[in-house]
Amino acid sequence: MGGERTAYTVRLLDAHDADYLPAIHIALDAQPTGRGDAAEAVVELQAAAGRQAGTALLVFGGYRGRRIEGAVLAYDGGGSSALVYVPRLQTSASKRTAVSDCLLALHTECKVREIKILEALLESDAQDAARSLEGAGFRYLTRLVYLSRQIPGQPVDVKVADDVHWVGYTPEQEGLFCRALDASYTESLDCPELTGLRTAEEILAGHRASGLFDPAHWWVVTRESRPVGVLLLCGVPGRAALEIAYIGVAQTVRGTGVANALVKRAIEAVRSTNAVTLTLAVDRRNLPARRLYQRWFFRPVAMRDAWVASSHPA
Repeated sequence: MGGERTAYTVRLLDAHDADYLPAIHIALDAQPTGRGDAAEAVVELQAAAGRQAGTALLVFGGYRGRRIEGAVLAYDGGGSSALVYVPRLQTSASKRTAVSDCLLALHTECKVREIKILEALLESDAQDAARSLEGAGFRYLTRLVYLSRQIPGQPVDVKVADDVHWVGYTPEQEGLFCRALDASYTESLDCPELTGLRTAEEILAGHRASGLFDPAHWWVVTRESRPVGVLLLCGVPGRAALEIAYIGVAQTVRGTGVANALVKRAIEAVRSTNAVTLTLAVDRRNLPARRLYQRWFFRPVAMRDAWVASSHPA
């Protein structure tokens, strides 16, 4: 009968499935090497999922009969959030339908797993992927600006708070780090739509699973025994770089040099390693943060659009 929708089958694939690696390549827009080995991007993602306990790759394939037409995947890094990968180009109606069905199945699976936030990062011209995400309940959040600074780089003449106390991360200090995170979210301009969707404990768990976690590169700063700032750095796999996974300052002390102290400590951390670059991503709407990084001679290197969906009631 004319106009009927072709039936597609969606499967959650595991590592033993013959289509597992092909589906990951499809979702990442990657091509296997000439020797039939996995593409570098696929190898890196699998390695990331294997580094930290509690992380997983959720790989969905969409089939018409026995033929895989499309795929999506999510990197469940813990912390009740997952990073979603969708093919950039969906060149036929069958591929678009397969991707849409996979996204709906992923959404359902994430509800079961109590993953609260799904996030996808797209190039600004990835229109096929954006349409698929929107059709599956994702909404456009903001454009992220990716910044980089070479180390040592140019000297900076700014006011740096010298009346703060530095506390390194240990499991016993988890509560202090959570309080510092909560304080930094008050009137934050960095993706404020996400504030309150996850607990501070969940957010810390997510940051531990991002990049290469080293507790020696996590700090809280206190002033008069109160947490007023937090800095979380992670290593970047395959690169001589550290990334600022999160930097935040309590609303009550903004403008007093605490943010400069955190950036200075991040640069010093890079110098103490074999890394030569410090990177980060910032919400383009966060003008105070962008001015801060400009003063420290960070330069934009890329931009991506952030799309999000909530799969669990806040």
